[in-house]
Amino acid sequence: GAIASLLDKHESRVDLLLDSMLTYLKKTQPSYFEGEEESLASRTIADVLKRVSSDAASESTASEENRLAASLAISEMTTPKELKVTVSPSAQQALERAAAKKAEQIASPGASETDIPLGTKCSHNGCEVCFAGPSTYEASACVYHTGTPVFHEGLKFWSCCNKVKVTDFGDFLNIKGCCTGRHEFSTKDETMAQKRECRSDFFQQGATVSFNIYAKLADPTKCSFTLRRRPSDGGGEPEYVLSFHVHFEGEYDFKRTIVLAGPVDIDTCLVDILQPKIEIKLKKADGRGWNSIGEVVEEDDLEMD
Repeated sequence: GAIASLLDKHESRVDLLLDSMLTYLKKTQPSYFEGEEESLASRTIADVLKRVSSDAASESTASEENRLAASLAISEMTTPKELKVTVSPSAQQALERAAAKKAEQIASPGASETDIPLGTKCSHNGCEVCFAGPSTYEASACVYHTGTPVFHEGLKFWSCCNKVKVTDFGDFLNIKGCCTGRHEFSTKDETMAQKRECRSDFFQQGATVSFNIYAKLADPTKCSFTLRRRPSDGGGEPEYVLSFHVHFEGEYDFKRTIVLAGPVDIDTCLVDILQPKIEIKLKKADGRGWNSIGEVVEEDDLEMD
């Protein structure tokens, strides 16, 4: 009872309790602290205080490590992962025909330079120069690719210079053009792509779910497909979120964010761009059947911790 009372008085701080007990013993039992006994008592009390401090420090370190581990787990959970994209040969040929048709249109007599909106990007593939007035043509030469992007078996390259092949999308965008010429700018502001809905459906076979987006001439350099996990609002199993942006037919955008109907193995999911559609292949993480692809949500509605 006396010890409990002392603990309450010192707010359960064992080190403070021992210090009070030491002061009390020195007053009531002074003989115990004389000669060799004093050294023994001091060492005993000091050893206890050292252990208490060490245990407190260990608990603090463990608590900090647990906090950091939890923080890293949440960060890894909510970080979107870009899905691997492959373009089929038929889709590749369709893109090349569309690019050739566009080149013919650019080569034909166009509107006056005064009709070109400032900031319009050069129409040539791989050129990042934007129109800043008539002097833009003389300020720099246009270094561009005459071909189309090719995504095949994990490799990314341009059809016009296929000796340079990379796996990273950022490295692909940095591949230097193989042709030099004059910049070409369209009078149409291509940065203002029109939003258009695309028909979609899904089917499942065993552990695989295929989600189809019916969009023709999807440009792989302007499309993105990501998957991520996020903590559920109810504190249960994490949710799996699919987000995609499809740029197709040279002027349309289709975007969606979907909380999937079940868990998936993110590392094995991939995307195939085909001629009539885009197929997103999802690998289930369990054997449960899906009644739907999931719930379409607004990206802003998803709270990122």
